[in-house]
Amino acid sequence: MLHEGISIAVPPGVLEDLARSIAGHVAAQPAPEPSRWLNVESAADFLDTSEDAIRGLVKREHENGFPVHRRGGRLLFDRRELDAWVRGHLT
Repeated sequence: MLHEGISIAVPPGVLEDLARSIAGHVAAQPAPEPSRWLNVESAADFLDTSEDAIRGLVKREHENGFPVHRRGGRLLFDRRELDAWVRGHLT
């Protein structure tokens, strides 16, 4: 807690050094892993297609084995399952 009338003298360059040090620590942290679960829009982006195409695949999921999960009326997609599905359809 700071009190009125108190000041602290900081030698030149100390704040800049501190800022560089903090920036280095932040940059060294690994990037957060993307969410495992995707909605229709994110799944379309992940597969580089349209949301309508995703919905079409969902409608035919029993024919094509398209991986979809339903939660409370929402369509959800597991990123790893989508990746495996695509790899299986490339051969």
